[in-house]
Amino acid sequence: MAKQVTTLFIEDTAIRLLVARGKQAEKWASLPIEAGLVKHGLIQDNVLVADKIKELFRLTKITNKKVVIGLSEPGSLYRIVTLPKLPDAILPEAIKREAERVIPLSLDEVYLFHQIIATREQEMTLFMAAVSRSAVDNIIKTLQLAGLKPYLVDLVPLALCRIIEQPTAIIVSLRSSNFEIAIMVDQIPQVIRSLSLPGEAESLLEKLPTIIEELDRTITFYNSSHTDKPLDDNVPVFVDGDLVQIPNSWPSLVGNLGSKVSPLPSPMHSANEFDASQFTVNIGLVFKENTHEVNGSSINLNALPKSYLPDKPKASRILLPVAACVGILILAFIWLQTRNVATDTASINAQIATVNTHITQVNKDITAIKDQITQTQNSLKPIEDQVKNTQDSAATFTNLVDNMAETRNTANTNITQIFGLVPASLELTSVDLSNAASIQGDALNESSIFSYARALKDSKIYSSIVIQSITLNEQDVEGVTVRTYQFVIAGQ
Repeated sequence: MAKQVTTLFIEDTAIRLLVARGKQAEKWASLPIEAGLVKHGLIQDNVLVADKIKELFRLTKITNKKVVIGLSEPGSLYRIVTLPKLPDAILPEAIKREAERVIPLSLDEVYLFHQIIATREQEMTLFMAAVSRSAVDNIIKTLQLAGLKPYLVDLVPLALCRIIEQPTAIIVSLRSSNFEIAIMVDQIPQVIRSLSLPGEAESLLEKLPTIIEELDRTITFYNSSHTDKPLDDNVPVFVDGDLVQIPNSWPSLVGNLGSKVSPLPSPMHSANEFDASQFTVNIGLVFKENTHEVNGSSINLNALPKSYLPDKPKASRILLPVAACVGILILAFIWLQTRNVATDTASINAQIATVNTHITQVNKDITAIKDQITQTQNSLKPIEDQVKNTQDSAATFTNLVDNMAETRNTANTNITQIFGLVPASLELTSVDLSNAASIQGDALNESSIFSYARALKDSKIYSSIVIQSITLNEQDVEGVTVRTYQFVIAGQ
Protein backbone atom coordinates (compact mmCIF):
# COMPACT_ATOMS: atom_id res chain seq x y z
CA MET A 1 0.00 0.00 0.00
CA ALA A 2 1.28 3.45 -0.88
CA LYS A 3 2.54 5.67 1.93
CA GLN A 4 0.64 8.81 2.93
CA VAL A 5 2.77 11.86 2.11
CA THR A 6 2.39 15.48 3.27
CA THR A 7 3.90 18.03 0.85
CA LEU A 8 4.43 21.79 1.09
CA PHE A 9 5.43 24.30 -1.57
CA ILE A 10 5.96 28.03 -0.89
CA GLU A 11 5.50 30.31 -3.92
CA ASP A 12 5.86 34.08 -4.15
CA THR A 13 2.09 34.48 -3.93
CA ALA A 14 0.78 31.44 -2.03
CA ILE A 15 1.59 28.44 0.16
CA ARG A 16 0.26 25.13 -1.20
CA LEU A 17 -0.35 22.02 0.92
CA LEU A 18 -1.24 18.57 -0.41
CA VAL A 19 -1.67 15.27 1.43
CA ALA A 20 -1.90 12.20 -0.80
CA ARG A 21 -1.57 8.45 -0.75
CA GLY A 22 -0.24 7.08 -4.02
CA LYS A 23 -2.29 8.67 -6.81
CA GLN A 24 -5.17 9.60 -4.48
CA ALA A 25 -5.34 13.21 -3.24
CA GLU A 26 -6.77 13.21 0.29
CA LYS A 27 -6.43 16.82 1.49
CA TRP A 28 -5.30 19.99 -0.24
CA ALA A 29 -5.38 23.73 0.39
CA SER A 30 -3.61 26.93 -0.59
CA LEU A 31 -3.22 30.14 1.37
CA PRO A 32 -2.41 33.45 -0.35
CA ILE A 33 0.41 35.47 1.19
CA GLU A 34 1.10 39.18 1.11
CA ALA A 35 3.34 40.58 -1.61
CA GLY A 36 6.96 40.86 -0.55
CA LEU A 37 7.01 38.04 1.98
CA VAL A 38 8.57 35.79 -0.67
CA LYS A 39 10.55 37.13 -3.67
CA HIS A 40 11.86 34.88 -6.44
CA GLY A 41 11.31 31.89 -4.16
CA LEU A 42 13.42 33.37 -1.34
CA ILE A 43 11.60 33.95 1.96
CA GLN A 44 12.05 37.55 3.15
CA ASP A 45 10.42 37.26 6.60
CA ASN A 46 10.87 33.87 8.26
CA VAL A 47 8.57 34.58 11.21
CA LEU A 48 5.59 35.87 9.21
CA VAL A 49 5.82 33.06 6.63
CA ALA A 50 6.11 30.50 9.45
CA ASP A 51 2.92 31.96 10.97
CA LYS A 52 1.19 31.55 7.60
CA ILE A 53 2.26 27.90 7.44
CA LYS A 54 0.93 27.29 10.95
CA GLU A 55 -2.37 28.89 9.95
CA LEU A 56 -2.65 26.67 6.87
CA PHE A 57 -2.06 23.50 8.91
CA ARG A 58 -4.55 24.68 11.51
CA LEU A 59 -7.26 25.40 8.94
CA THR A 60 -6.83 22.00 7.25
CA LYS A 61 -6.51 20.16 10.60
CA ILE A 62 -3.42 18.35 9.34
CA THR A 63 -1.31 17.18 12.28
CA ASN A 64 1.53 15.39 10.49
CA LYS A 65 4.69 17.47 10.91
CA LYS A 66 6.93 15.35 8.66
CA VAL A 67 6.82 17.03 5.25
CA VAL A 68 8.32 16.85 1.77
CA ILE A 69 9.36 20.34 0.62
CA GLY A 70 9.54 21.90 -2.84
CA LEU A 71 12.24 24.55 -3.37
CA SER A 72 12.15 27.19 -6.10
CA GLU A 73 15.70 28.54 -6.44
CA PRO A 74 16.44 30.42 -9.69
CA GLY A 75 20.17 30.32 -9.04
CA SER A 76 20.38 26.52 -9.04
CA LEU A 77 22.74 24.86 -11.55
CA TYR A 78 22.49 21.36 -12.99
CA ARG A 79 25.15 19.32 -14.77
CA ILE A 80 25.57 15.78 -16.12
CA VAL A 81 29.20 14.63 -15.80
CA THR A 82 31.22 11.50 -16.51
CA LEU A 83 33.93 10.20 -14.17
CA PRO A 84 36.16 7.14 -14.17
CA LYS A 85 34.74 4.28 -12.13
CA LEU A 86 36.15 4.91 -8.66
CA PRO A 87 36.08 3.22 -5.22
CA ASP A 88 33.50 4.60 -2.79
CA ALA A 89 36.26 5.90 -0.50
CA ILE A 90 37.58 8.45 -3.03
CA LEU A 91 34.39 9.14 -5.01
CA PRO A 92 33.26 12.17 -2.88
CA GLU A 93 36.59 13.95 -3.42
CA ALA A 94 36.48 13.22 -7.18
CA ILE A 95 32.92 14.60 -7.38
CA LYS A 96 33.98 17.75 -5.53
CA ARG A 97 36.90 18.33 -7.90
CA GLU A 98 34.69 17.81 -10.96
CA ALA A 99 32.10 20.21 -9.52
CA GLU A 100 34.79 22.86 -9.04
CA ARG A 101 35.59 22.44 -12.75
CA VAL A 102 32.08 22.53 -14.25
CA ILE A 103 30.14 24.75 -11.82
CA PRO A 104 31.02 28.47 -12.11
CA LEU A 105 30.29 29.14 -8.42
CA SER A 106 32.30 28.78 -5.24
CA LEU A 107 31.42 25.49 -3.55
CA ASP A 108 31.43 27.40 -0.25
CA GLU A 109 28.28 29.20 -1.45
CA VAL A 110 26.27 26.14 -2.52
CA TYR A 111 25.11 22.75 -1.36
CA LEU A 112 26.17 20.09 -3.84
CA PHE A 113 23.98 17.03 -4.45
CA HIS A 114 24.48 14.16 -6.88
CA GLN A 115 22.96 10.92 -8.12
CA ILE A 116 24.73 8.18 -10.08
CA ILE A 117 22.57 7.53 -13.15
CA ALA A 118 24.71 5.01 -15.06
CA THR A 119 27.68 2.77 -14.29
CA ARG A 120 29.74 1.06 -16.96
CA GLU A 121 32.89 -1.06 -16.85
CA GLN A 122 35.33 1.84 -16.81
CA GLU A 123 33.24 4.94 -16.03
CA MET A 124 30.13 6.31 -14.36
CA THR A 125 27.69 9.11 -15.20
CA LEU A 126 26.35 11.43 -12.50
CA PHE A 127 23.63 14.06 -12.27
CA MET A 128 24.75 17.08 -10.20
CA ALA A 129 22.73 19.91 -8.65
CA ALA A 130 24.25 22.96 -6.96
CA VAL A 131 21.82 24.95 -4.79
CA SER A 132 22.38 28.22 -2.93
CA ARG A 133 23.20 27.56 0.72
CA SER A 134 21.35 30.69 1.82
CA ALA A 135 18.15 29.62 0.00
CA VAL A 136 18.18 26.14 1.57
CA ASP A 137 19.09 27.40 5.06
CA ASN A 138 16.41 30.08 4.81
CA ILE A 139 13.52 27.72 4.00
CA ILE A 140 14.64 25.14 6.60
CA LYS A 141 14.76 27.87 9.26
CA THR A 142 11.21 28.94 8.35
CA LEU A 143 9.89 25.38 8.49
CA GLN A 144 11.52 24.83 11.89
CA LEU A 145 9.86 28.01 13.18
CA ALA A 146 6.56 26.55 11.94
CA GLY A 147 7.20 23.34 13.91
CA LEU A 148 7.65 21.17 10.81
CA LYS A 149 10.21 18.42 10.24
CA PRO A 150 11.35 18.31 6.58
CA TYR A 151 12.87 14.97 5.62
CA LEU A 152 12.90 15.28 1.81
CA VAL A 153 13.57 18.40 -0.28
CA ASP A 154 13.14 18.56 -4.05
CA LEU A 155 13.83 21.28 -6.61
CA VAL A 156 10.86 22.48 -8.68
CA PRO A 157 12.07 21.37 -12.16
CA LEU A 158 12.97 17.90 -10.87
CA ALA A 159 9.55 17.54 -9.21
CA LEU A 160 7.78 18.53 -12.45
CA CYS A 161 9.84 16.10 -14.56
CA ARG A 162 8.81 13.27 -12.27
CA ILE A 163 5.07 13.34 -13.10
CA ILE A 164 5.11 13.10 -16.91
CA GLU A 165 4.85 9.67 -18.51
CA GLN A 166 6.77 10.44 -21.71
CA PRO A 167 10.49 9.59 -21.45
CA THR A 168 11.38 12.55 -23.70
CA ALA A 169 9.66 15.93 -23.31
CA ILE A 170 10.13 19.65 -22.71
CA ILE A 171 8.62 21.41 -19.67
CA VAL A 172 8.14 25.18 -19.42
CA SER A 173 6.83 26.43 -16.09
CA LEU A 174 6.13 30.01 -14.97
CA ARG A 175 5.13 31.09 -11.47
CA SER A 176 5.03 34.81 -10.81
CA SER A 177 8.57 35.96 -11.64
CA ASN A 178 10.30 32.55 -11.63
CA PHE A 179 10.36 30.17 -14.57
CA GLU A 180 11.94 26.80 -15.30
CA ILE A 181 12.80 25.09 -18.57
CA ALA A 182 13.66 21.38 -18.56
CA ILE A 183 14.58 19.15 -21.49
CA MET A 184 14.17 15.50 -20.49
CA VAL A 185 15.51 12.73 -22.74
CA ASP A 186 15.20 9.04 -21.87
CA GLN A 187 13.88 9.95 -18.39
CA ILE A 188 16.95 12.06 -17.58
CA PRO A 189 16.71 15.89 -17.37
CA GLN A 190 19.54 16.72 -19.75
CA VAL A 191 19.27 20.53 -19.58
CA ILE A 192 17.57 22.58 -16.85
CA ARG A 193 17.39 26.36 -16.59
CA SER A 194 15.93 28.06 -13.50
CA LEU A 195 15.65 31.81 -13.99
CA SER A 196 13.99 34.94 -12.59
CA LEU A 197 12.18 37.49 -14.70
CA PRO A 198 13.03 41.15 -14.06
CA GLY A 199 10.24 43.59 -13.35
CA GLU A 200 7.52 42.53 -10.92
CA ALA A 201 4.94 44.79 -12.58
CA GLU A 202 5.08 43.07 -15.99
CA SER A 203 1.93 41.37 -17.21
CA LEU A 204 1.86 37.74 -18.24
CA LEU A 205 1.96 38.61 -21.95
CA GLU A 206 4.86 41.01 -21.38
CA LYS A 207 6.87 38.20 -19.80
CA LEU A 208 6.26 35.87 -22.75
CA PRO A 209 8.98 37.18 -25.18
CA THR A 210 11.71 36.58 -22.58
CA ILE A 211 10.48 33.02 -22.00
CA ILE A 212 10.29 32.34 -25.77
CA GLU A 213 13.85 33.63 -26.21
CA GLU A 214 15.22 31.51 -23.35
CA LEU A 215 13.38 28.40 -24.55
CA ASP A 216 14.76 28.83 -28.09
CA ARG A 217 18.27 29.34 -26.67
CA THR A 218 17.96 26.22 -24.49
CA ILE A 219 16.76 24.04 -27.39
CA THR A 220 19.55 25.37 -29.63
CA PHE A 221 22.13 24.62 -26.96
CA TYR A 222 20.83 21.07 -26.50
CA ASN A 223 20.75 20.38 -30.26
CA SER A 224 24.28 21.72 -30.74
CA SER A 225 25.48 19.36 -27.99
CA HIS A 226 23.53 16.35 -29.33
CA THR A 227 23.89 16.55 -33.10
CA ASP A 228 23.36 12.79 -33.34
CA LYS A 229 19.88 13.04 -31.79
CA PRO A 230 18.47 16.59 -31.89
CA LEU A 231 14.95 17.52 -30.76
CA ASP A 232 12.23 17.60 -33.41
CA ASP A 233 8.49 18.32 -33.62
CA ASN A 234 7.69 14.87 -32.19
CA VAL A 235 8.88 16.02 -28.77
CA PRO A 236 5.88 17.09 -26.66
CA VAL A 237 6.02 20.42 -24.84
CA PHE A 238 4.19 20.78 -21.53
CA VAL A 239 3.37 24.14 -19.94
CA ASP A 240 2.74 24.70 -16.25
CA GLY A 241 1.76 27.42 -13.81
CA ASP A 242 0.75 30.81 -15.21
CA LEU A 243 1.35 29.70 -18.83
CA VAL A 244 -1.70 27.41 -18.65
CA GLN A 245 -3.86 30.56 -18.60
CA ILE A 246 -2.81 31.74 -22.10
CA PRO A 247 -3.28 28.83 -24.54
CA ASN A 248 -3.37 31.24 -27.52
CA SER A 249 0.33 31.93 -26.93
CA TRP A 250 1.47 28.30 -27.02
CA PRO A 251 2.22 28.14 -30.79
CA SER A 252 4.51 31.17 -30.51
CA LEU A 253 6.17 29.60 -27.47
CA VAL A 254 7.58 26.65 -29.45
CA GLY A 255 8.29 28.72 -32.58
CA ASN A 256 10.03 26.79 -35.34
CA LEU A 257 10.12 23.58 -33.34
CA GLY A 258 6.41 23.18 -34.04
CA SER A 259 5.79 20.63 -31.27
CA LYS A 260 2.40 19.95 -29.76
CA VAL A 261 1.86 22.00 -26.59
CA SER A 262 -0.43 20.98 -23.73
CA PRO A 263 -0.79 21.57 -19.98
CA LEU A 264 1.36 19.41 -17.73
CA PRO A 265 -0.72 16.26 -17.12
CA SER A 266 -1.43 14.98 -13.64
CA PRO A 267 -1.55 11.33 -12.55
CA MET A 268 -3.35 12.42 -9.35
CA HIS A 269 -7.10 12.02 -8.87
CA SER A 270 -9.62 12.61 -6.11
CA ALA A 271 -13.18 11.73 -5.20
CA ASN A 272 -13.87 15.48 -4.81
CA GLU A 273 -13.15 18.40 -7.11
CA PHE A 274 -9.39 18.81 -7.28
CA ASP A 275 -7.63 21.36 -9.52
CA ALA A 276 -4.37 19.53 -10.14
CA SER A 277 -2.94 22.43 -12.17
CA GLN A 278 -2.58 24.43 -8.94
CA PHE A 279 -0.61 21.68 -7.20
CA THR A 280 1.72 20.26 -9.87
CA VAL A 281 4.86 20.79 -7.79
CA ASN A 282 3.20 19.17 -4.75
CA ILE A 283 2.18 16.22 -6.93
CA GLY A 284 5.79 15.76 -8.01
CA LEU A 285 6.78 15.83 -4.32
CA VAL A 286 4.26 13.08 -3.52
CA PHE A 287 5.88 10.77 -6.07
CA LYS A 288 9.34 11.58 -4.73
CA GLU A 289 8.31 9.27 -1.89
CA ASN A 290 6.14 6.84 -3.90
CA THR A 291 8.42 6.51 -6.95
CA HIS A 292 6.87 3.22 -8.07
CA GLU A 293 3.59 4.97 -8.88
CA VAL A 294 4.91 6.91 -11.92
CA ASN A 295 7.31 6.43 -14.85
CA GLY A 296 8.71 9.95 -15.13
CA SER A 297 12.22 11.23 -14.45
CA SER A 298 14.62 8.79 -12.83
CA ILE A 299 16.38 11.60 -10.95
CA ASN A 300 15.35 11.49 -7.30
CA LEU A 301 18.07 13.11 -5.20
CA ASN A 302 17.30 14.56 -1.77
CA ALA A 303 18.30 18.25 -1.64
CA LEU A 304 18.26 18.24 2.17
CA PRO A 305 21.83 18.72 3.47
CA LYS A 306 23.17 16.04 5.81
CA SER A 307 23.30 18.55 8.67
CA TYR A 308 19.48 18.81 8.55
CA LEU A 309 18.70 15.10 8.22
CA PRO A 310 16.66 13.64 11.12
CA ASP A 311 18.77 12.24 13.95
CA LYS A 312 19.36 8.52 13.89
CA PRO A 313 18.85 6.46 17.06
CA LYS A 314 21.92 6.72 19.27
CA ALA A 315 24.13 3.69 18.99
CA SER A 316 24.65 3.64 22.77
CA ARG A 317 21.04 2.58 23.33
CA ILE A 318 21.74 -0.58 21.38
CA LEU A 319 25.37 -1.16 22.29
CA LEU A 320 25.04 -0.79 26.09
CA PRO A 321 23.04 -4.02 26.69
CA VAL A 322 25.26 -5.85 24.20
CA ALA A 323 28.39 -4.60 25.99
CA ALA A 324 27.02 -5.79 29.35
CA CYS A 325 26.44 -9.31 28.00
CA VAL A 326 29.89 -9.40 26.43
CA GLY A 327 31.43 -8.27 29.74
CA ILE A 328 29.74 -11.11 31.65
CA LEU A 329 31.02 -13.64 29.12
CA ILE A 330 34.56 -12.25 29.38
CA LEU A 331 34.53 -12.51 33.20
CA ALA A 332 33.35 -16.13 33.02
CA PHE A 333 36.08 -16.95 30.52
CA ILE A 334 38.77 -15.36 32.72
CA TRP A 335 37.63 -17.38 35.76
CA LEU A 336 37.82 -20.65 33.83
CA GLN A 337 41.25 -19.83 32.44
CA THR A 338 42.64 -18.93 35.88
CA ARG A 339 41.98 -22.47 37.14
CA ASN A 340 44.30 -23.85 34.46
CA VAL A 341 47.19 -21.40 35.03
CA ALA A 342 48.77 -23.31 37.94
CA THR A 343 48.77 -26.57 36.00
CA ASP A 344 50.38 -24.97 32.96
CA THR A 345 53.13 -23.12 34.89
CA ALA A 346 55.31 -26.20 35.56
CA SER A 347 55.18 -27.25 31.94
CA ILE A 348 56.10 -23.76 30.78
CA ASN A 349 59.17 -23.61 33.09
CA ALA A 350 60.53 -26.82 31.55
CA GLN A 351 60.06 -25.37 28.10
CA ILE A 352 61.91 -22.18 29.14
CA ALA A 353 65.00 -24.18 30.14
CA THR A 354 65.11 -25.79 26.70
CA VAL A 355 64.74 -22.43 25.01
CA ASN A 356 67.62 -20.92 27.03
CA THR A 357 69.99 -23.65 25.83
CA HIS A 358 68.97 -22.92 22.25
CA ILE A 359 69.54 -19.18 22.76
CA THR A 360 73.16 -19.80 23.87
CA GLN A 361 73.90 -21.63 20.61
CA VAL A 362 72.20 -18.92 18.56
CA ASN A 363 74.38 -16.22 20.19
CA LYS A 364 77.52 -18.07 19.07
CA ASP A 365 76.20 -18.19 15.52
CA ILE A 366 75.45 -14.45 15.61
CA THR A 367 79.07 -13.67 16.60
CA ALA A 368 80.37 -15.61 13.57
CA ILE A 369 77.95 -13.80 11.28
CA LYS A 370 79.09 -10.37 12.60
CA ASP A 371 82.70 -11.22 11.65
CA GLN A 372 81.57 -12.05 8.11
CA ILE A 373 79.65 -8.73 7.90
CA THR A 374 82.80 -6.75 8.86
CA GLN A 375 84.81 -8.40 6.09
CA THR A 376 82.04 -7.73 3.55
CA GLN A 377 81.79 -4.03 4.52
CA ASN A 378 85.55 -3.57 3.92
CA SER A 379 85.23 -5.02 0.43
CA LEU A 380 82.25 -2.74 -0.35
CA LYS A 381 84.13 0.54 0.28
CA PRO A 382 85.29 1.03 -3.36
CA ILE A 383 81.77 0.31 -4.59
CA GLU A 384 80.32 2.95 -2.21
CA ASP A 385 82.67 5.59 -3.63
CA GLN A 386 81.49 4.78 -7.13
CA VAL A 387 77.83 4.97 -6.01
CA LYS A 388 78.43 8.42 -4.51
CA ASN A 389 79.79 9.72 -7.82
CA THR A 390 76.74 8.31 -9.61
CA GLN A 391 74.41 9.98 -7.08
CA ASP A 392 76.04 13.37 -7.70
CA SER A 393 75.36 13.00 -11.43
CA ALA A 394 71.81 11.91 -10.73
CA ALA A 395 71.21 14.99 -8.54
CA THR A 396 72.22 17.27 -11.42
CA PHE A 397 69.82 15.46 -13.74
CA THR A 398 67.03 15.58 -11.11
CA ASN A 399 67.34 19.38 -10.82
CA LEU A 400 66.94 19.66 -14.58
CA VAL A 401 63.84 17.41 -14.53
CA ASP A 402 62.35 19.38 -11.60
CA ASN A 403 62.70 22.65 -13.52
CA MET A 404 60.95 21.10 -16.52
CA ALA A 405 58.18 19.71 -14.27
CA GLU A 406 57.64 23.13 -12.67
CA THR A 407 57.21 24.70 -16.10
CA ARG A 408 54.78 21.95 -17.11
CA ASN A 409 52.77 22.28 -13.87
CA THR A 410 52.43 26.04 -14.39
CA ALA A 411 51.09 25.42 -17.91
CA ASN A 412 48.71 22.71 -16.65
CA THR A 413 47.41 25.03 -13.92
CA ASN A 414 46.75 27.81 -16.45
CA ILE A 415 44.97 25.40 -18.81
CA THR A 416 42.83 24.01 -15.97
CA GLN A 417 41.79 27.53 -14.93
CA ILE A 418 41.14 28.63 -18.52
CA PHE A 419 38.81 25.65 -19.16
CA GLY A 420 37.32 25.72 -15.65
CA LEU A 421 35.94 29.24 -16.20
CA VAL A 422 34.10 28.30 -19.42
CA PRO A 423 30.28 28.81 -19.05
CA ALA A 424 27.78 26.33 -20.50
CA SER A 425 26.94 28.59 -23.47
CA LEU A 426 30.56 28.81 -24.68
CA GLU A 427 33.01 26.25 -26.06
CA LEU A 428 36.77 26.60 -26.57
CA THR A 429 38.23 25.34 -29.84
CA SER A 430 41.91 26.26 -29.40
CA VAL A 431 44.25 27.31 -26.59
CA ASP A 432 47.85 28.27 -27.46
CA LEU A 433 50.20 28.99 -24.53
CA SER A 434 53.49 28.97 -26.46
CA ASN A 435 54.14 32.70 -25.89
CA ALA A 436 51.27 34.97 -24.88
CA ALA A 437 48.03 33.02 -24.48
CA SER A 438 45.70 32.84 -27.48
CA ILE A 439 42.25 31.45 -26.68
CA GLN A 440 39.75 30.74 -29.45
CA GLY A 441 36.22 29.36 -29.27
CA ASP A 442 32.55 29.51 -30.20
CA ALA A 443 29.68 31.02 -28.18
CA LEU A 444 25.90 31.22 -28.45
CA ASN A 445 25.88 34.93 -27.60
CA GLU A 446 28.28 37.86 -27.20
CA SER A 447 27.46 38.37 -23.52
CA SER A 448 28.94 34.99 -22.61
CA ILE A 449 32.21 35.99 -24.40
CA PHE A 450 32.48 39.19 -22.37
CA SER A 451 31.57 37.33 -19.16
CA TYR A 452 34.28 34.75 -19.86
CA ALA A 453 36.85 37.46 -20.59
CA ARG A 454 35.98 39.18 -17.29
CA ALA A 455 36.31 35.87 -15.47
CA LEU A 456 39.78 35.35 -17.04
CA LYS A 457 40.81 38.81 -15.96
CA ASP A 458 39.50 38.33 -12.40
CA SER A 459 41.35 34.99 -12.15
CA LYS A 460 44.66 36.92 -12.52
CA ILE A 461 46.13 34.17 -14.71
CA TYR A 462 47.43 36.93 -16.97
CA SER A 463 48.16 40.58 -16.25
CA SER A 464 45.99 41.69 -19.18
CA ILE A 465 43.15 40.17 -21.23
CA VAL A 466 42.23 41.50 -24.72
CA ILE A 467 39.32 40.38 -26.90
CA GLN A 468 41.02 40.50 -30.28
CA SER A 469 38.01 39.60 -32.44
CA ILE A 470 34.37 38.49 -32.41
CA THR A 471 32.95 37.10 -35.65
CA LEU A 472 29.25 36.37 -36.19
CA ASN A 473 28.47 33.15 -38.12
CA GLU A 474 25.00 32.36 -39.36
CA GLN A 475 24.12 28.86 -40.51
CA ASP A 476 20.85 27.53 -41.91
CA VAL A 477 20.05 24.22 -40.15
CA GLU A 478 16.85 22.64 -41.49
CA GLY A 479 15.23 25.97 -42.06
CA VAL A 480 16.40 27.48 -38.76
CA THR A 481 19.04 30.21 -38.66
CA VAL A 482 21.58 29.27 -36.00
CA ARG A 483 23.85 32.10 -34.90
CA THR A 484 27.18 31.51 -33.25
CA TYR A 485 30.07 33.79 -32.45
CA GLN A 486 33.70 32.94 -33.05
CA PHE A 487 36.12 34.82 -30.82
CA VAL A 488 39.82 35.22 -30.09
CA ILE A 489 41.03 36.33 -26.65
CA ALA A 490 44.69 37.15 -25.92
CA GLY A 491 46.26 37.05 -22.47
CA GLN A 492 49.68 38.36 -21.35
